[in-house]
Amino acid sequence: VASFAKRSDPMIEPQYQGRVWLTASLSDSQLTIQPVTIKDEGCYTCLYETHLDGPRSSTVCLSTYGKCLF
Repeated sequence: VASFAKRSDPMIEPQYQGRVWLTASLSDSQLTIQPVTIKDEGCYTCLYETHLDGPRSSTVCLSTYGKCLF
C-alpha cells in the first residue's frame, strides 16, 4: 500500500493514491485510508528495519460493515 524511507517522502501505490496517507516515524507510524471501501478489508502489516534492533513488525486487521441497499 505504502512505503517510507528515512531520506525520502512516503510512496503510495498508484491504486491507493488520493485515499491513503502515511505518517511515518519509528515511534508512531500511521496509515490512514479514507474513504474505506469493502475492497480494503483485510490485514495490514507494518514492517520496519532498524540497524540496532533488526526487523520489527506489527499487524492490524480491518473489517468493513455496512447496510445492503437493494
